[in-house]
Order: sequence, then C-alpha cells, then structure tokens
Amino acid sequence: MKIEIWSDYSCPFCYIGKTHLDKALKELNLTEEVNVVVRAFQLDPSAPKETTETTAAVLAQKYGVSLQHATKMVEDVAAKAKRSGITMKYEKVKPTNTFDAHRVMKAAKDKGQKEALMKALFKGYFEDGLNLSDPDVLENIAKICGMDVVEVKYVLKNDSHRDEVESDLQYAKKLGIRGVPYFLIDSKTVINGAQSVETFVETIRKAYIEEKNRREL
Repeated sequence: MKIEIWSDYSCPFCYIGKTHLDKALKELNLTEEVNVVVRAFQLDPSAPKETTETTAAVLAQKYGVSLQHATKMVEDVAAKAKRSGITMKYEKVKPTNTFDAHRVMKAAKDKGQKEALMKALFKGYFEDGLNLSDPDVLENIAKICGMDVVEVKYVLKNDSHRDEVESDLQYAKKLGIRGVPYFLIDSKTVINGAQSVETFVETIRKAYIEEKNRREL
C-alpha cells in the first residue's frame, strides 16, 4: 500500500494529520508495510526567508481580520493540536518560507530518515520556533535525523532537488489540491484534511482490504 502525503511544514493541520496517520497505521499494524511518499506543498510561496512578524499578524493581513480575531484563530488551532498530543508554541513560530525544507526532505535517503525529518521539521517550526529557511537550522535538523551534513550543505548551496519539489507542486495542481494535508491512498482513495484517527483507521483498513482482495482474484 502506498500513501502519498501533500503537506507543508508551516501548516498546523498537516502536523496534526500526520500525527493521526501515524497513530492509525500503528493501530492497524501497518507502519512498516505502508510506503509513505512525502510530497511538497506550499501554503505561502511568497513567505520571506526571515521575518519578525507573528503568525497572528500574517493571518490578520491574509484574511483581512483584526489581530484579535487572528489571535483567536491561532489559539483554536493550538487547542486542537493539544488534543492530539502536540504542544504548539505560536508565540515562538517564525512564519518563513518552507521551500528549502522541502528540498532537504527530497535528499532524505530512506524511510527512517524521511519519517524522522518530517517530524523534526514540524516540531522545529511549531514547537521550537526555528526558521526553516535558515541553512544552519536545516543542516542541524538533518544531522539529528541521521543525514549526511556535507550532502545537505551541498543541496542547500546548489539548489538541488528544486525540480522535484516543483514537480510535486505541479502534481498537486493537476489533482486539484487546494488545501493540505491531502492523503492519497494507492492513487484512488482520498483523505482530505486533519481527520480523526478513527477516520484514518476506517479508510485505510477499507482500502487495504480492497487491494488485498483485488490481488487475490
């Protein structure tokens, strides 16, 4: 079984959705069996590489609402994340560009590195307040996840894997993906958004049984 995930490391619902997916796969005892393909998506391609603005300020400007309303939006998301065991510290979040983080993900060699890196990037952004556009930050995260730092330095310096990231973005457009997280199971079944663990379990179980029955015909 293959599950493709379109997500962005600056997307709180992507962090929640990936957490729910992991719990569902563990419950179904499919963690090792399922091939999870990480695909890139950018909520804000124009986001800067450095900023002093808060997430609430960015949301207020984006949606044309008051800072107070935007702050409430952020608090509501943090509360939802908390219920999933995630502690988001929005007062520390730096809403910067994530393109380079997606390029580093493309450099990950195996399933273990990819899983560790995805979790570390989400945690770095939402819990540790790290700037995911900073090469030093990305190199350090990659090192912790067992990646070759020399290779990661080369990737960031030479714009490597840009084509792969842009290919994911174009594929998302082709599929009509307008929001993330977006989960595509065996190129057929879609789970859209940060659905409950129960929804992931039910949908994945059904898709798994259908594929198993198809193979046995």
